[in-house]
Amino acid sequence: MGLRCDLSILLVFLCTLASTNTYAVQVRLHGEECITYELQKAVNPPRRTVIKLRFRTIHPNGLLMYSRGKNGKDDFLQLDIFHGQVRYQAYLGGSPTRGELRIKNSKKRLSDGRWHNVTLTQEGRTASLKVDFISVSGIIRQDYYHYLNLNDIYIGGLTPAKRKEYSETRTRNFRGCLEDLIFRGKNLIQEAKNKLSGYKVFGKVTFRCEKLDYRAVTITNPNTGFRVTVRKLPMDNDTFYTSFRFRSHVEQGLLLSRSAIKVKLHLRLSAGTLLYDVTAPNSSKIVLSLGSNLDDGEWHTVNASVRGREARLQLDGQTRTKPLNHSLLMQEFANRSRLKIFLGGYDDNRDFPGFVGCILNLQIDSQKISHNNLKKSKRTDDDLKYTCSLVNRCQPNPCKNKGKCSQDWKRYYCNCEYTQFEGERCEISIYKPTCEYYRSMGLKKSMFCLLDSEGQGNSYTALCNVTDGDRKRTYTVITHNKMAKTRVGDARIEEAQYKHYITYSNSIDMKQIAQLIESSKECRQHIRFHCFSSKLLNTPRGPSHAFWLSRDYERQEYWGGAEPGSKRCACGMHEKPSCASGGKYCNCDNRDNQWRVDEGYLTDKSTLPVTGLEFNRKSEKSDFTLGPLECWGNANKTRRTKDKRTNPKPREGSMDDRLVNACPMVENPTTTSPGTPSPTTTPTPSVTRSCTNENDEECINGNSSLPGATTIPGTGHQEEVRQTTAKDQETSWELQETSEISTVAIVMISVALVVIVMLSMKFVLPRVIMCIRTHSKRGEYIVPPAGSSGYPARLLPLVTKRSSIRGRQLTQYGGNGRCVDGNATGGLKSYWV
Repeated sequence: MGLRCDLSILLVFLCTLASTNTYAVQVRLHGEECITYELQKAVNPPRRTVIKLRFRTIHPNGLLMYSRGKNGKDDFLQLDIFHGQVRYQAYLGGSPTRGELRIKNSKKRLSDGRWHNVTLTQEGRTASLKVDFISVSGIIRQDYYHYLNLNDIYIGGLTPAKRKEYSETRTRNFRGCLEDLIFRGKNLIQEAKNKLSGYKVFGKVTFRCEKLDYRAVTITNPNTGFRVTVRKLPMDNDTFYTSFRFRSHVEQGLLLSRSAIKVKLHLRLSAGTLLYDVTAPNSSKIVLSLGSNLDDGEWHTVNASVRGREARLQLDGQTRTKPLNHSLLMQEFANRSRLKIFLGGYDDNRDFPGFVGCILNLQIDSQKISHNNLKKSKRTDDDLKYTCSLVNRCQPNPCKNKGKCSQDWKRYYCNCEYTQFEGERCEISIYKPTCEYYRSMGLKKSMFCLLDSEGQGNSYTALCNVTDGDRKRTYTVITHNKMAKTRVGDARIEEAQYKHYITYSNSIDMKQIAQLIESSKECRQHIRFHCFSSKLLNTPRGPSHAFWLSRDYERQEYWGGAEPGSKRCACGMHEKPSCASGGKYCNCDNRDNQWRVDEGYLTDKSTLPVTGLEFNRKSEKSDFTLGPLECWGNANKTRRTKDKRTNPKPREGSMDDRLVNACPMVENPTTTSPGTPSPTTTPTPSVTRSCTNENDEECINGNSSLPGATTIPGTGHQEEVRQTTAKDQETSWELQETSEISTVAIVMISVALVVIVMLSMKFVLPRVIMCIRTHSKRGEYIVPPAGSSGYPARLLPLVTKRSSIRGRQLTQYGGNGRCVDGNATGGLKSYWV
């Protein structure tokens, strides 16, 4: 009785198990389909969300699952495959930067055609992503949001309308198989297959996955490959057909070649484009090309054939054909030539570098090529693998500042074109931090140039003032809005002070200026106070009646030409002050009814540049002048970036192309001939000012003399800025026009001489040669009958020369040394010459 009870219980259990669907539910997607599920409007969404699924694919990128909150503006969840790795992104609300979570599992190369398990757990601010047996976790930095408020769920991708709406989601739709996608305890694929309420299917979705045909090989060296062995076909077969898939990160390489006695076929990549070359027995060649950017790492499908007198190439659904211009090609498609089919760089006699990448499901004619049909090359076997295993050296992108990355089988390369950077990784700004660099690159005269003191691509314009003489310096000049002489009273009164704010060039900010000062050996700024019955620093008692503001907007109580913190002007720095009044340290502190001046250079790099000036109300009638910021040299701690160009130093007489880009008005210098005198310059008058040293070292920029030098308003000294006058331009145009006329005349004379020489060779030279031959061989000659028209008869020797009768008069024409023309008469005649 007990045995019967046990059997009954077992039978009931087996029936229950049989009635329950325990089979895995799969769905096959091709990149254009997707499944949507509308979540029920939950008042309180769960704090914990668990997602489980299995996938199988050969593609490196694909959107597995996506969901977004109401109106597309709230929380979102994205689970995808990105460059062969599973990635999870989520946003729970709040700050866009602190409220977003991004996790990428460390397991790589999941696009291998095998099944992989994914488990995602989101609980409050923490998340865990497990792929197969590898798990990673992450946490959201802000504390206020703990729930995923989601609306619709998209499985396998997005519809075209939603992709436009969610433009930030750039991962393409999934291509492969999904199995048992569990979301919060529900099998979404199972319920979609059963057509339950809330589910929609877009496209032709197949709830079944076939066995995957996965015959892949990887070639990692352009000098290795495979030889393909195929079975023989009937002799009357006159076609050739091949199909396969490929993916690569290298833009050029020979995929497949067929070498016969007189017929050659090549399928190859060139600059990211697929080329199909067919060379016929008569050496005629056709080339079919399709596609672009085929080195994107995605799979591309190829079909190539020769049938009859037509060559056909198909790539990812696009087709191109061309006729074959010969009649004997088909005779060369014998079985013996089919044996010479190669993949990659197997053949040492190839004309192109071998392919580097993956080749999948190769087929030759009707034969599917398995690994047994592939014979490895003699090179190392480590470069050939019977699976798809690509190394993407451009992911993540090693190129900085929007440089474009490319790669070959060994390394990556950065294309810095259309950026403001150079270097191996586009990490070096093409614009230099100071003008001193441009002088070393070939800058010979003053010019406005682009600089980048921070080296981050934020360029600005500055004057590069090049000086000559014993002390050659190149000044970086930064101008501002108070360059001209300014009346003190032309400002608003704030806190009983006239406050003047200094604004530097719009293209430069204070960070760039600070970096320029730090990179330079020395900097200075000239400041001048022109006073009338007003004090400056109110020395020696104080308090000060004027201040200038430092880079950090701190008040400074000393004037140009004096030491920082001294509370003096330049005239008060001597052992015996030379100011207008004894006991005062500034000329203006005398405060009499005379115009007086206190001026000099501010040279403390830690406080420059001047950002403002403040004056007492009693200085209303006085005026001030603030010069531009001038920096030169290179700081000792600043190291010049190593130039990785092949020829970093410009050759003599040449100009660095980077200099032309940085200083657009720069022209390549012309080489002066040894006999050409150098241009002379006339010194221009300089304004007398206070200098720190007796040798005028600090005023070297003020006494420069260059032709056409102009004064920058407010500097108080001459700046060496060369200007091309209208007269110079007119002269240059005249010289250019004269040069063009001379060139035309030379060409015309040369052509005339060539014509004269050719006419001489045609009419005069033959007669001269005939005379020379006649007079150089004296003796008895015969003249045979005239030949055809246009071909004169030749003098032929009849007997040996006899010197005894030389100089005898000719019997026919009666003249010594006369040239004889055999065409004059018919018949055979004899002459003594």
